[in-house]
Amino acid sequence: MPPLQAKTLWATAFLIVDRLPALPAPVLAGWARSDNPEIRFRLEDRTDDVCVFLYTLDGYGLYYGPNGEQPVPPGCGFLKEIRNPDTGWAYPPASREPWEYMWLAFDGGNSHELVRQVLEQHGALYLLPETSPVLSLMKNWRQQRAQTIRLNPWAGTQIVFDLLHALTESRHDSNPRTEHRMLAEAARELIYARLLAAPTVGEIADALGVSREHLARVFKSELKMTPKQFLRLCQMQYACRLLKETSLPTKEIGRRLGYDRVSNFSHAFKQMIGLPPGQFRRHGTTPPALAYLQSEPAVVRADDVEDM
Repeated sequence: MPPLQAKTLWATAFLIVDRLPALPAPVLAGWARSDNPEIRFRLEDRTDDVCVFLYTLDGYGLYYGPNGEQPVPPGCGFLKEIRNPDTGWAYPPASREPWEYMWLAFDGGNSHELVRQVLEQHGALYLLPETSPVLSLMKNWRQQRAQTIRLNPWAGTQIVFDLLHALTESRHDSNPRTEHRMLAEAARELIYARLLAAPTVGEIADALGVSREHLARVFKSELKMTPKQFLRLCQMQYACRLLKETSLPTKEIGRRLGYDRVSNFSHAFKQMIGLPPGQFRRHGTTPPALAYLQSEPAVVRADDVEDM
């Protein structure tokens, strides 16, 4: 039986014209989606010997190495030598959302030596904004839909150096985002994904492979609120959207958020929003404290929205 594979959404190979063996160069780039926890990418048995950088776009994955498993949420990526038997990556068994990511493989010259030095000094995981030039370049490759990209040796080497430079510079930021930040963001993604199930801190911690106490401490330190407070904030944002964008009764909205009695939901809503649900539906506006969540992954379902 062939090994399980993630679904490749796009891939392109690089043809380095008159390649110089002493220079590192990109080999392959791609965009993939995985939703099968049985797929674990421990690739020491591969015949190719490349280095790879993988970056999460949506959902989250797991990177595992000598220190155990670590979440890789959106905005986070990891660097590895693909045939290193001590490292790999996987789709999280506890996740309910597909993991979508893009990646760049490179080899040649002193690629492996450079990667080992970067890993030794800075670790495997990095946080980069999607606006980072090297990530924008990777997205541009996908838009071109080219199966092969021709480059001269120096242009290929520049891509590799730009990637490694971006990773190391992210560690030298004046306000560095550490692995604690990655854990907090992964927990935040899970809370969004399981919003209607109202997950407990213990359930989120189990899904991320850390203790409840560690997650609560890190989450509060990084996001300035407890996981429970963040869940309640997201629930009330969801309630605001349903009140404004659907005709669902207040009782049904409260039920979806886990309230057995509409009076309890109305009390909690008024306590945070300042208005009872009915008044908010008629003439309320989302408070600034909740408005920033509007750009996050939507939790309103298509069948909740009224026909126009």
